[in-house]
Amino acid sequence: MSCSVLGGSRKPNPEFDALFDAPSDPLNLDVAVAASQAVTQIFASNGGTLSATGEDGTRYTLDIPAGALYAPAEITMTPASRVGGLPFGEGSTVAVQLEPEGLRFNDVVMLTIETPEAIPVDQQVFFGYNEGGKDFHFVPMLLDTAELKIPITHFSGYGVSKGLAAEIEPVRKRIAGDAEARLTSELAQLLGAERQRQLLGTKDGVALDLGELFMSYTVRYYKEVLEPRLNAAEESCPAGQLALQTLLGVERQAQLLGLEGGLAGALREAGMGAEANRVEHVDDLLLKVGNVCLQEEYELCRDEHIIHRIVPVVLGTMRQNELLGGGSAAMGQLIEKGQALATRCLNFELEFESEIKGKLGTMTYTSSMTSKVPIHFKWEGVLAGNALTGKAPQKNEEFTLKDDICAVTRADRGGAEFEVTALSWDVDYRGKDDKVGFVRDMALSYVQGVSTETWAMRCPGGGTATSAKNSAMWSGAYGMIHAAACSAGNTAPAPQGDPSQA
Repeated sequence: MSCSVLGGSRKPNPEFDALFDAPSDPLNLDVAVAASQAVTQIFASNGGTLSATGEDGTRYTLDIPAGALYAPAEITMTPASRVGGLPFGEGSTVAVQLEPEGLRFNDVVMLTIETPEAIPVDQQVFFGYNEGGKDFHFVPMLLDTAELKIPITHFSGYGVSKGLAAEIEPVRKRIAGDAEARLTSELAQLLGAERQRQLLGTKDGVALDLGELFMSYTVRYYKEVLEPRLNAAEESCPAGQLALQTLLGVERQAQLLGLEGGLAGALREAGMGAEANRVEHVDDLLLKVGNVCLQEEYELCRDEHIIHRIVPVVLGTMRQNELLGGGSAAMGQLIEKGQALATRCLNFELEFESEIKGKLGTMTYTSSMTSKVPIHFKWEGVLAGNALTGKAPQKNEEFTLKDDICAVTRADRGGAEFEVTALSWDVDYRGKDDKVGFVRDMALSYVQGVSTETWAMRCPGGGTATSAKNSAMWSGAYGMIHAAACSAGNTAPAPQGDPSQA
């Protein structure tokens, strides 16, 4: 399906203007969640999939595309065990709570709902709500599929129920919430009718001009939602991100509808040329917001040692630039600045200490090794997983050797080289209100060098002297001791203390 918003003369739909009279009896839901069915996972810039199954067997799947998240986030899906308060549904209502509440994305995230019993296309009602049941509203769905798929740009609660047109119409007058929810709800209802007409092949109703519909919607959406957010964008990083992600959300809605002109085309078609130019030329806004956000993340990394966010934030800025059709020299400079800030902050010194106390036949020995490895960040290694690397000499601090029979005539220390091939970390959160997270654990990929201890001894009775050069006394024992902990690639937490006691 393809439709251009360019060409022809169109006027905004007056139905959208009637949405801003607050209802006297707003519809709120009574939602109870099945906490035991909740599923939680931490997502970064590469996205991923999360699924949860409700007590009734309904399966919810969340697909997060790469680049959708501006920064790492702990995401929780909790199926609802009861949804009360709807004037329709006949017990077939299902819903899921997505947290953290209000989390916004750079790209559309797809929620798929699979119910044990199919809901007829002409009775599928897609809805959303805030904060556990407040401000019920309708939400847009995919037009070209009978599957229960909801494209979303921010988190709250989402669900589907069974309802007929006659039952749904009175609910439209009870839609509360902010201007964004009311506008989106009206758009969802119009798109739902068009979806039923297309999928069922019915002749009821008039085929929608999607370009005209989107134009009407965006005129009011711009005035009531987007423009105030654009005006406040430079106040802080969160305000700037809200403005950018709102803009991205509208553009992605246009893409899902198959509209070529997008937001700027709809505004220009409505005679709002200045506003169209503003959303078309967002490089200045993206630059200002990007500079504020990147500097804030650098200071968190430098001053508070919050090291896990700065790289995803730079990647998020790059993704926003792509989605907004960027490519200017100024944006290139901003991204280079972000990469330089990450490089400046993410530098570490790894202190390695190990002492081996071993026995070989009649010999007993002690060999201790230390190394201080400067680990430097390289942006070109981000996608390959080896952005943090380094190498330094291993210093053999002590090597002593005794034998129960022979006399030791020589025991020389022998060092090597320690190489870090990758350093990564696991991020965790302290609860639903933790927006930043913390590094719970680290994983180190390394190659310990082959130690070069040299020794010699002479045994009683005038026998031939025994000696060994580059004997690998420490490294041989270290490898055996840590064989169970290390993978084939020598990946393990950095050892501390006396490995022989591990």
